[in-house]
Amino acid sequence: FGFRFRFLNLWDKCIFPPLEAEIYTYPKDLKNEIETQIGEYRIFPQVLFRKGNEAAYLEDLHRTLETRYKTTRYLMRNKPWSLFAVVFGATDWVMHAYWKYHDPQHPRYDANEAQKYGHAIRSIYEHIDEVVKGLLEEIDDHTYVIIMSDHGAGPAVAKSMLNNWLLNIGLLKIKRTPVSQIKYLLFRMGFTPENIYPWVSKFKLLNVRLKRTLDP
Repeated sequence: FGFRFRFLNLWDKCIFPPLEAEIYTYPKDLKNEIETQIGEYRIFPQVLFRKGNEAAYLEDLHRTLETRYKTTRYLMRNKPWSLFAVVFGATDWVMHAYWKYHDPQHPRYDANEAQKYGHAIRSIYEHIDEVVKGLLEEIDDHTYVIIMSDHGAGPAVAKSMLNNWLLNIGLLKIKRTPVSQIKYLLFRMGFTPENIYPWVSKFKLLNVRLKRTLDP
């Protein structure tokens, strides 16, 4: 029917490009065009959030957001489109990392740390407001705009592990293979990704793949 669709950074864990992939656009030459006109494009922040890295991570969130905005604006201006969709992940990532500095009721809230990083969430939302304003200036009065979020945000102080519950009530069985049995033994000893993460992060032992796999 002659419709042209443009999608930027539509992502889910099931459709991520491989982390080592050098081509992440279609058509392939669009990647070189973006890097020539905008600079290096970032699917994710390149700084890992960890203790002592809060300021650098926030700065990188803003940098990633601004790069995505400039890329979106460039594509809107220079490519024909009937439907344009873009995902800005910074509002999600900032909640995961900085909520404990924002919420005085959070069990890990620290007043001194909040003085330094309590503004982080607001700063990203102010930045995304400017991004939305800039993108709205690129369209005419006959273009429909939909702004949506796939979920809200709030403190996460407890969680349920469905597999553990099923295992405890006898509805889940561990494979008898050596690898599965060793993994289960390590789990029972407390060697879980969540427990190991602070240590490997502290000693900077994370490789690129682990950086993208473990949620801080």
